[in-house]
Amino acid sequence: MKARSPKQLASMKTPTTPAKLGKQKSLHKNLYFSAIILPPPFLDEVESLKAELSRQYQSMACLRSPAHITLFPPWAMPPAQQDKLLASWHRALSLSQTSNFTLSTTSVKHFSQHTLYLAIKTCYALTRLQKTIALSMQEFLNLAEKALSKPKQTRPFIPHITLAFKDISWLKISKALDLLQHRDLRRSMQISEIHLLRFNQLKHCWQRISTMPLVL
Repeated sequence: MKARSPKQLASMKTPTTPAKLGKQKSLHKNLYFSAIILPPPFLDEVESLKAELSRQYQSMACLRSPAHITLFPPWAMPPAQQDKLLASWHRALSLSQTSNFTLSTTSVKHFSQHTLYLAIKTCYALTRLQKTIALSMQEFLNLAEKALSKPKQTRPFIPHITLAFKDISWLKISKALDLLQHRDLRRSMQISEIHLLRFNQLKHCWQRISTMPLVL
């Protein structure tokens, strides 16, 4: 039997039907999370510190998002749900009636052996805001029939700014702790807005898609 050419074999493949295309599209998910992106000029200072640690310890993961304090961890959701998500997110913040507040950083610490972070002094306004956003997002995800990869809210809220994680070893974290132990990173910042971020698959980084001001 005469062997078929690659062109002939390709023509014999089962064509992709509109139904299959629709199914493939429906399986696509976006990643989102809610956070407080640090206000300038402290944002620039922390980004410079992250870049310094990245160069010295070859840790790149933290550079994929702007310096922030996570309010609700990442989850995956179909793009078609985004408008409903934004409406729910804005409504939750409006109902919380959270006014502008001040946050203060303390020192560099670590979670277990995988995350280096700058600690935030806990305050009532931040704790209340985080609880409001977390409850609202969890309720939204429970109601969204197609929502996948819901984050597990089992860890207590420990406000922090991540400096390096995932692709950094405990040995390098230990060295970074020694490097930064004498640096005074205590700062105060005024928080006046929160943000919703989405992961850009093409650029492989997190980008803000919505900003919501707090009550003045």
